[in-house]
Amino acid sequence: MNVFDGAVIDTSLFVVGGDLNVYGGRIENYVAAADAGLVNVFGGIFSSVMVIDNGGVLNIANGLFDDLRVLRGGVVNMSGGAFDRAPSGSGRFDLDQGGVANISGGTFNNVDFAAFV
Repeated sequence: MNVFDGAVIDTSLFVVGGDLNVYGGRIENYVAAADAGLVNVFGGIFSSVMVIDNGGVLNIANGLFDDLRVLRGGVVNMSGGAFDRAPSGSGRFDLDQGGVANISGGTFNNVDFAAFV
């Protein structure tokens, strides 16, 4: 599935064994990737919870995020983009035991980090 500028997604998205490519637009509800689900983000605004779990992978090149939870078996690779409390007020970046976060770029503004080991 591809999401482009101008799109507004206000339903939950579950990516299991498939791909979600976001080039722009606004994702206003829950996004989850698991079981080899792949989410590639090149732009857009995510104003709700994003969960990566159990073999799911999130690649962030650009975009604005508010709340990310990387759970056991999930991987996030971040080379750009921004996390900011502004979209919905949560401003969380949680890394659970067994989750992996590879961060080589991007910005963080007023974000609460938590690592559970």
